[in-house]
Amino acid sequence: MNKRAAFILLLLTLLFLGRVSAQLVEFYVDVPIIPNFEEWHSATIPYGLLLFFQLIILYLMLINVKRLWEGNFSAKMSKGKIFLMLGLVYFFAMIARHILGLTLLSDTVWFTSFLSIYFHYVLAAYLTYLGWIHHKQATHA
Repeated sequence: MNKRAAFILLLLTLLFLGRVSAQLVEFYVDVPIIPNFEEWHSATIPYGLLLFFQLIILYLMLINVKRLWEGNFSAKMSKGKIFLMLGLVYFFAMIARHILGLTLLSDTVWFTSFLSIYFHYVLAAYLTYLGWIHHKQATHA
């Protein structure tokens, strides 16, 4: 279970790493096969600060992958509930943002940064799956 779970979390981490990397490359160089920088960035916070937080998120994601892969993962029911709740709230908030961007708020950049929204789905999936892993393993312990 742990290696399979680590692999799934690693895939989600790599998707997010791809997003962070592509945006960073596009910040410095216009690459025709990568969407424009503005499509990645909703301009809610300055890019430098966003990149800093993204790197912290990647680090935390990799810690969980490493612990699962090595069998050093300490499952806790309370953590499982928190991650499940956060992941599901995050996911449904992004669905709402997506719908609003397609309808009522189609003239507001934050709601129409769809590429950004897709990667928020990735993070929501990561949190939800991590919560499920905690919950499942704590239940069987």
